[in-house]
Amino acid sequence: MSDIDRHDLIPPSGARRRPCAAGRMAQPVGQTLLKVPFARCGDAIARHVSAVTDLTQGPFHCLDCSEVLTLRQPINKRRHFAHRPDSLCAGETALHRYAKELLAAAKTLTLPGLVLEAERVQQTVFAAGIYEFDAVLPEHKIGSFQPDALVLYQGFELAVEFLVYHAVDGEKRGKVRDHDISMVEIDLSGLKAGTMDGDALDAAILHTAPRQWIHHRKTAAAKRKLDAAVAKEKAERGARLKGHILRKRRASVPEDWKDEAMPAVRRTGLEALIGVEAEGGHWFTVPDRDWQAQALFEHVIKPSEQYSPGAKLKVKGDYPSERDLSSKLPDWMIRTDLAAYPAKRLAEAGFSKESYGSPHAAVWHYLAALTMKGQAVFWGREDECFYVEPKLQDLLHRRVELRWRVKKLLGAAQVEDTEAAYRDWAKTYRSTGMSPLQLIEAGGDGYRELLSRVAQLETMASGYFPKVIDDLCGLPLEAIRRRNQEAITAAEAEKAAALEKAASERQRSIRLQAGQMLEGDGAAWLAQKVAGTETSFEDYAREGDEALLRLERQLAQESDVRRMRIAAENHAARLRGKLSDAARRAFPSEQLAELFLNSGHPRLQGGRPVEHCLSEQDLCFIVSLMPKKR
Repeated sequence: MSDIDRHDLIPPSGARRRPCAAGRMAQPVGQTLLKVPFARCGDAIARHVSAVTDLTQGPFHCLDCSEVLTLRQPINKRRHFAHRPDSLCAGETALHRYAKELLAAAKTLTLPGLVLEAERVQQTVFAAGIYEFDAVLPEHKIGSFQPDALVLYQGFELAVEFLVYHAVDGEKRGKVRDHDISMVEIDLSGLKAGTMDGDALDAAILHTAPRQWIHHRKTAAAKRKLDAAVAKEKAERGARLKGHILRKRRASVPEDWKDEAMPAVRRTGLEALIGVEAEGGHWFTVPDRDWQAQALFEHVIKPSEQYSPGAKLKVKGDYPSERDLSSKLPDWMIRTDLAAYPAKRLAEAGFSKESYGSPHAAVWHYLAALTMKGQAVFWGREDECFYVEPKLQDLLHRRVELRWRVKKLLGAAQVEDTEAAYRDWAKTYRSTGMSPLQLIEAGGDGYRELLSRVAQLETMASGYFPKVIDDLCGLPLEAIRRRNQEAITAAEAEKAAALEKAASERQRSIRLQAGQMLEGDGAAWLAQKVAGTETSFEDYAREGDEALLRLERQLAQESDVRRMRIAAENHAARLRGKLSDAARRAFPSEQLAELFLNSGHPRLQGGRPVEHCLSEQDLCFIVSLMPKKR
């Protein structure tokens, strides 16, 4: 180093001394002298104490305050430089100065790599490595700021900052960016210089200490390249995703699948409602016409045909996923290779969250498109759901209702081709001047009147209660009517026979009861006439159970009277027998006894004793009238 350089590094006597940081790095507890791991030697070169071999390399000066230092070489302790006891050096910037001079001498530095990354795309701004510089200019002023060093490398200028206590602040960062000069910051704040040997300290400063880029002049250009690469990658990635989402769909149709939807759409004349433009068709494994036909069938046609018109018919998914309109579509129609992609990935592919949607959203948008056209469904604002148009529901239900009921009647009449028979009848038969097909389309009272007549025919065809309807509505139901007529005739005959059997049974019953209860008087009682009629009791029993019950009650009463009468007659006969026995004992001869019994007696008001013997008292009284034996 020249004398001019040495003069620049050693401040003149009397100048204000700056604190030195080196002392604090190795100051033991209780030590009064400030220890320093490096010093400026007599040849004006800053050296670590490990690089100083003897005192001849002195004098040694502090890199911070320029005071003379003493080289201490204890036997059992680390060698070091020490300030004098009266030194005022605080030792705050020695390491900082040492690092700058080390860089100026070595002209070598490990620089970190600088790589920009976005969307998994990388752009290298600067490659990491060990660089040997063409020149190093310590504390070279650049405009309004001064870095610790400015290095030159193949025409490339690089500002270097060493961080010991203060990092590069925002103001300095702004100046670096304004001058568009590259700057790297090397962090030495974590080094314990007082405990490190020279090689290790130099290696840390030049190569291993943490370092980062404050600014790099090629960053803007690299950022533009990165943005272009990211944009290209996004476009390619978006194209791939878009191609995946919109790729040709192929369905794996189950072997047992039977397509009911498309025939139903054709049958109901609603083909114009499928194949409409609606968002979300990419969610299905079949063309738009096919999944829309399935949705129209499940949400409109099928429920309309199934449920009678009246209350509003709500469009909803299959239980228990009623809020998912796609749940009524077969699983094989819905793609499983699509996922819930992030919004930014969808944007790359040209989709929004709404346009990408879901199977439910696709069906919803389809129904919304029908609503905008005023066809098939309408939107309920109160409960925010779709409803089937009442007129369409009524029409679809009429079509299937009359068809089903008439074909069932034809089947009951053993018609072989009920479908052909129905079509022929629906076109040709006239009711109120219109064919059934016209009445179906028109609805109103004419259709209801025809349906009421068909309902009457259904009661005739049911077979539960055979009845005959003369109004066959032009249907070939004569066989049913003839069958019912024969059944009615047979039933009436069977009923008549049963009535006759029941009447005969009642008549036989009353005869039997009369014979048992009245014995010989039974025939006379049965021959009696019912009051006010010419009908005998025996014939009256045929008229019904009530008549039989009345006769049985009357017969019971008659039987009771007869029984009491017979009992009274038997009692009177016993009394007369006792009277005869008493008379035979009282009179000497049977003739006199008979004469007494059958002759008038004044005590009996001229009556005969045999006629007045009606009780035990009478018997005793008459016996008292007989002569007493002596």
